[in-house]
Amino acid sequence: MRNPAITTFGSESRDAFNNMVGFLHAFRFRQDKYIVRVDYQHDTDAASGSSFAYSGNRLQLGGQATLPWYDLSVRLDYEVHWRAYNHTQVIFLDDTGQLSPRRDTEQDIFLQVAKALPRNLTLALQYQGVLNSSNIPVYAYSKNVFTTLLTWTY
Repeated sequence: MRNPAITTFGSESRDAFNNMVGFLHAFRFRQDKYIVRVDYQHDTDAASGSSFAYSGNRLQLGGQATLPWYDLSVRLDYEVHWRAYNHTQVIFLDDTGQLSPRRDTEQDIFLQVAKALPRNLTLALQYQGVLNSSNIPVYAYSKNVFTTLLTWTY
């Protein structure tokens, strides 16, 4: 039985069906010592909650290189994702104090430095930064994530 003290808003449901189409082109140089990637995607999120249904465009640029020193590999990726939400937000106000459709621009940067170790081990240091700007202030945020990974390949 449902608890009547808990209020739920149908417009806030994030259950969705996501469709994405795009293209990726990779440029490979010197027997894959250097790789450059360019990617574009268009996506739609048909959320059951109207506040989260959107159409978006994403541009991704990336590269990977094996450095001549210490057998290090470096990977750098940049992504920008523009999302135009289809309906007016029903709970939160925009920067002008009005109810309006949400518009987000999310930028991600990913940096990884990896070193192959003996016994099929690899040590990787990673950084991911996210900056999301939105006309609805509650959805604007930034975050920084640092990760150390030790992986084994068999």
